[in-house]
Amino acid sequence: VARLAVDHPVSVWTMTSQGLVHACNGTCGSAPTVVATGEQEPYGVTLDATRYYWTARLGGAIRFAPRAGGTPSSLVEGEAQPSDVAVSGEDVFWTNASGEIRTARTAGGEAKTLFTDQAGPERLVVDEGSVYWTNPSTGTLMKVSRSGGEAIVLAAGQPEAWDLAIDETHVYWVNRVSTGSVSRVPK
Repeated sequence: VARLAVDHPVSVWTMTSQGLVHACNGTCGSAPTVVATGEQEPYGVTLDATRYYWTARLGGAIRFAPRAGGTPSSLVEGEAQPSDVAVSGEDVFWTNASGEIRTARTAGGEAKTLFTDQAGPERLVVDEGSVYWTNPSTGTLMKVSRSGGEAIVLAAGQPEAWDLAIDETHVYWVNRVSTGSVSRVPK
């Protein structure tokens, strides 16, 4: 399993090497719902009230499928190995191998770059006003407005800052190497 997202009681996850996206409503044991097969290295995954979203890294796309069932489609194509994905309201956000933080409307349309020149942005989360992400190779935790602009360094010098989460007041992240520590800073 590459990534997992939960909106209780529904969970969705990607299986990168098998090209699969699975979902489960409650407890499904060994019989999850197959959301998509034959995907080109599905990785990051998230969900909203009506859809599952995931990145197809080798396919260069942000993909989605209805939670009620149906055929997967591409929301955005032509991306440079998109990695993580988050959805908030009517907007989808993702990181890519070109060092960009990008967004598009859930209804479709042209993608927009919020920030660029990042060294391998990986995980991201979104709240009502900002997008937060980690750059593991530079050990930084970053923040930018959902409308774009100047990015703010929230933490630097981290030993491979990796996964992150937010609450009302703080950003939390995990450092994958060294101590495997969990840290936090105010938003």
